[in-house]
Amino acid sequence: MLGMADDFLVGFAGPKNEAEQIKNEIAGFLNEELKLMLNEDKTFITHACDSKANFLGYEIHVLHADDKHDHRTQRCINGSIGLRVPHHIKQKKCSEYMRCCKPIHLPQRTIDTAYSIVAQYQTEYRGIVQYYKMAYNLHTLSYLKYVMEVSLVKTLASKYKTTCRKIYRKFGATIENDEGEKRKVIQIRVDRLPSKIPLITHFGAVSLKWNKWVSISDNLIPNME
Repeated sequence: MLGMADDFLVGFAGPKNEAEQIKNEIAGFLNEELKLMLNEDKTFITHACDSKANFLGYEIHVLHADDKHDHRTQRCINGSIGLRVPHHIKQKKCSEYMRCCKPIHLPQRTIDTAYSIVAQYQTEYRGIVQYYKMAYNLHTLSYLKYVMEVSLVKTLASKYKTTCRKIYRKFGATIENDEGEKRKVIQIRVDRLPSKIPLITHFGAVSLKWNKWVSISDNLIPNME
């Protein structure tokens, strides 16, 4: 009986024939010792300087930039491993909120409350940003943020049968994110009984600063109590 193991990536500096040998040895070990089979269709040898390996949704390659220097004026990038958000991932995520290359409203969400609509957009956006926080091109997700924000505003405008401009006027706000940066957001406030604090949720204000040492937080669902 054959089982399945988690994906893994092996880094090796040397000629391709030695990489092939290592691959065969790993396949032999998995088969003989663990009774597992290496999936040949999903196992690749990639030259990290010339192309990029795909692993767990990231693109991985070796960085090279002779114009990047540290405080000692020495090249500090060459040979380092870089993680990237793949272009096709950005395209796929944007396409979920677009039609004919333009952001659209999502009619299936207009039946929800404004609070739920904004919270759902924020959870989806923050989730992908958090996952790719270690990618040095994280900033390129700013276009996804634009697409999702326009889609959100159009969805709210459709729900209230009004214009996008009026939605921005009604729900636009400026807040500080976790890093102390002031950002414009779409914010919903739901007042409740005097004994309970208001429910507040927003879309935006998620930092797109690269952090390769980030601790990923999975506490993304707003408090509904």
